[in-house]
Amino acid sequence: MPVGKTGVNARDSEILRKKLAPEMEKGLKSESGTLEAWPVDVSLGLLTIKRPQNVTSRICERVWSEFALWTRLEKQFPVLNLVRKMTNSAPMIPDAGSSILHMWQALESLFPNVNAELSFRLSLLISQLCAGLDPPSGMYKQAKAAYNVRSKIAHGAYSKNTTGSDVSNAWWILRRCLEAIIQREELPTEEKLFEELLDDS
Repeated sequence: MPVGKTGVNARDSEILRKKLAPEMEKGLKSESGTLEAWPVDVSLGLLTIKRPQNVTSRICERVWSEFALWTRLEKQFPVLNLVRKMTNSAPMIPDAGSSILHMWQALESLFPNVNAELSFRLSLLISQLCAGLDPPSGMYKQAKAAYNVRSKIAHGAYSKNTTGSDVSNAWWILRRCLEAIIQREELPTEEKLFEELLDDS
């Protein structure tokens, strides 16, 4: 909360104190205590998701159903517990570059056996994982571009130039992967995703 809205500065002045609402005239003053404040995290304002404004019983039923499914998936695939925690904490990291790296840690946790040609393989696997939600060719290009940003940040070549769109792009890809896992009702292995990719039927 901004210090000015707490009434501390106004209470220090007899003139300004009279202009406060009656319930705020008494309280903390600078001579009697210390108020600690933090800046608002800018990244939270960037990561918005379009949702219906009205909450209906159908939406509540869907949310409950997806929650129950995700709980079961975490038991079946323990890595999803870690991915969920990282997904929740990434937007809270004030530094945009660190936030993006955290998101990519979550994404890379979904594909633990990828240890070579990272940009190509991860982008390919992400596009196939999300094939039921988004056209694979478009997702592949977006994931590869986002991974390129991640690599530059990791090697110290991009941190000062990180933008809000870089953060929201990584966030969108991570969110789509989680939505795809819910849609599939499983976390497919890399082998299964490559088999799907090469399936001629």
